[in-house]
Amino acid sequence: MFQLVLFVVNPFLSVLFSLFVIRKGKCDIKNAHVTYIIISLFFAFLSYTQQSTSQLGDTDIVRYYEQYQVCAELSILNPDLYYNMNILYVGFDLVSRLIVSLTGDIRFFSLFWTFICYMLYFLSAENY
Repeated sequence: MFQLVLFVVNPFLSVLFSLFVIRKGKCDIKNAHVTYIIISLFFAFLSYTQQSTSQLGDTDIVRYYEQYQVCAELSILNPDLYYNMNILYVGFDLVSRLIVSLTGDIRFFSLFWTFICYMLYFLSAENY
């Protein structure tokens, strides 16, 4: 509970404290999961606030932003949202289009996927 309150007050200190808790290694499974959530949320919020500063227009994040920016203006009931989806990545593409369409902001795309990737990484490392 202390970690969550600290996260609201200062996310960076919360991550440092969470790393200390993990390093200490004396936490139960519930506290470990809270720690994973806090670290994942920190990196997700960090990715939400960042933009690609590359002078090249050919980075992954720039391509994703260009591809999914069109979905921000579409309603989830609009059939054009589901047209021309990448058949190899149907789950990724569908969830990404729905997130951008529901929120109207492309930055939620990176927030969601960063959180999911870090959370899955921590849970799989824990179970290994």
